[in-house]
Amino acid sequence: MGLETLGGLAAPTTLTQATFTTPGTVVWYPPAGVYQVTALLVGAGGGGGSSVPTDAAAGGGGETVIVAIPVSPLTPLTLTVGAGGAGGTGPAGSGAPGGATSITLGSGGPSVAAAGGQGGDIPFAGATGTGGAGGGPGGGSAGAPGAYEATRTVPAGWQLLYACGGGGGADGTSTGGASGGLGGFPAPQGAPGTGGTSSASGGQWGAGGGAGHTSTTFGAPGGAGTAGGGGGGAINLSSTSYPGGPGGDGVLVLWY
Repeated sequence: MGLETLGGLAAPTTLTQATFTTPGTVVWYPPAGVYQVTALLVGAGGGGGSSVPTDAAAGGGGETVIVAIPVSPLTPLTLTVGAGGAGGTGPAGSGAPGGATSITLGSGGPSVAAAGGQGGDIPFAGATGTGGAGGGPGGGSAGAPGAYEATRTVPAGWQLLYACGGGGGADGTSTGGASGGLGGFPAPQGAPGTGGTSSASGGQWGAGGGAGHTSTTFGAPGGAGTAGGGGGGAINLSSTSYPGGPGGDGVLVLWY
């Protein structure tokens, strides 16, 4: 099977691809003659934290799951794309967590979900779970990379092809420069957000966002995450509060 790179994803070229990026739920029927689909699910990213009085931390990226599912043309799939978490607002506001992206066979049948990332400035930093952890409000540490999930389970008859936690959001820092953790997609991994002196960018493809920091001359909102990436933390200027960046909405791709 040949491969091509499409928006950061290694996509099969010999199969038909259907991509869903709008948050919400739709019902999809397999076309006639299709008896298996391969699904890529990326949970939505968490929002970055807002500034003042803390050095705002970034949101974590969404989990990545790839699974092969036996289907039939008469049985619909319920597809849900998670919404990115809102950035924090006001003094030291925490970012909201990202929503899960999921696929369910039939009505209330077996399902699998990719977890969303946590919001920034929630006081839990360091290790990732399924969705990337949000950065903490201090410490200046880079986000942890998404961890491969060797023991993840899927419904009977489904085949797990890959699963990896989202990248962690970077901790807030007084000097800038802390970056988010790598995302979960294996080829290539999602690009992490970066902290800097004038901006803190969001992550891409399940990676964590970059950290905000304290500046004496400049303030700015955090950058937005994309495709399940975490939102960047805001940059703190004196007593002026800036919002954190929103997390990227989830992604669901079907190949059949």
